[in-house]
Amino acid sequence: MKNWLKKMTADAAIVAKILIIVAIPTGLLVFHVWNQYRITALGYEIAEVTSEHRKLLEENKKLTVEARLQGRSDRVTLVAQERFGLQEARPEQVITVSLDDLGGVEEHARLDGPEGLASSSVTH
Repeated sequence: MKNWLKKMTADAAIVAKILIIVAIPTGLLVFHVWNQYRITALGYEIAEVTSEHRKLLEENKKLTVEARLQGRSDRVTLVAQERFGLQEARPEQVITVSLDDLGGVEEHARLDGPEGLASSSVTH
């Protein structure tokens, strides 16, 4: 029985050594494969974000051009005529106001007035 126990212990030690010899390289290999998979997945994610960034830059350029086009006065005139039916003012419709007509009275905003931030005062 002692012989059998010694042989069993020796066999278990050999099996343990073999398992350790196989387990360490297998563990390293699994870690390497997982690491490479993660690197590849992150590469795809970076490519996706870069593509989205390029699309957004292109859209920004288009919107900038459109904003500049919409801001032009001739474009504003065209939209006002087409959408709202507005026409250019005739000379007889224009009323010119001169500061001399106010009799020397100037009106300006005052920030520290008792009525608040938007109060106005009249000076003579």
